Parts: sequence; structure tokens; C-alpha cells
Amino acid sequence: MSTVTGPFEIVMEVRVSTQAELLEILDQVRSHSSVAKIETLTYGRVIKGYLSHKVLEEIALDDKDHQLIAALGEDGRMSWQDLADIVNLSPSAVRTRVNRLLDANALRIVVMERGGQYGRIISITATLTLSQESEKVLETIAAEEEIEFALTAIGKCDAVIVIRARSQGSLFELLERIRAVPGVTKLETRSQLQHPKEVFARLL
Repeated sequence: MSTVTGPFEIVMEVRVSTQAELLEILDQVRSHSSVAKIETLTYGRVIKGYLSHKVLEEIALDDKDHQLIAALGEDGRMSWQDLADIVNLSPSAVRTRVNRLLDANALRIVVMERGGQYGRIISITATLTLSQESEKVLETIAAEEEIEFALTAIGKCDAVIVIRARSQGSLFELLERIRAVPGVTKLETRSQLQHPKEVFARLL
């Protein structure tokens, strides 16, 4: 959840299993007296980002696999010994299991870069309207280093990208390059101000 500039003051991303679950969450948000309007956008395929879609190999999971996934979801930096203590296995057996999950794309461990004095401190979200096949256009745009996320979308736009730039100048130059990509017909941006809530561990 982020506070942003633009027509809306708050943007939130939710992940649900069913449409009924989504409708329930939207009703809860609407019940707050300070919420005047909600506008929804459905994400499609993740082209770039820590949740990028990869082919899931056929794999059978047992209780210990689920315990390992849950533990790494809480802290992806846990040592083999700490994980072994949780599932009552040897560290080498745990390492074998985790590598098996990683190889099958059933588990991903990623490093999230935080902004800071010397980090990527300018963060914006851009929505794109496209006149060509969205995935091909986004693959071109996602090759830019400062693009953190690139996703297809269903709704008022065809794609969403998140940019973390080091300066206003580099941000302007990047936006100009994106506008020049064949198939990009419209680009709208909003600045991300604060992140009251961020959750990166996703158990699917």
C-alpha cells in the first residue's frame, strides 16, 4: 500500500484466490468513511519483477516442504541449521529440499533493494496504453535497468511499470525512451510517496 500523487491519494495491491474474496476486500475498504471512490485494475502477466511468472515443474510437496516454504516466507535469510531445527532434519537434507523447490520454481528467494541516500530514491509508477502486443512491448521496456516491475494489465490501461531512478534527469530520459518505443501510445505517471505497508513474502 502506498500514498501517491495523482487522481488518487492511495494505491494498494491485493492478491486473492477468488473473485468473491476480492469483492469482500473492496467492500471492507468502501466501509471506511474517508474512502470516496475506488478504481480497480487487474494485473495480467508479470514480465519483470520478483514475482515474474515462471513455469512450475511438476513437484509433490509434503508437510516438511510446506514448513520450509512458510519459514523462508518469514525470513528468506534463515540458515540451513535454523531451518533444520524447524523441520527436524539435517542441514544437508534441508539444503537438498530447498534446492529441489528452487529448481522446480515452487520457491523463489529474492533480494529487495531499499531506497536510501545512495539508493534509487525516486520511485514512480507509470501506466501504459499500447497499440501492439503488450508482452512484446513490455519485454523491450523491461530491458531498461531502472524498470523494477513490468506487468500487463486489464482495465483502463494495458500495462503497469514501476521505475526507481537515481535522479530527475535520468528519470526524464528514461520516460522519453519509453514514449519512443513502438506500440506505446500513452504514458501516465504518479509518484510514490510513502509505503505504510509492504509485504514481499507470498505463499501461493
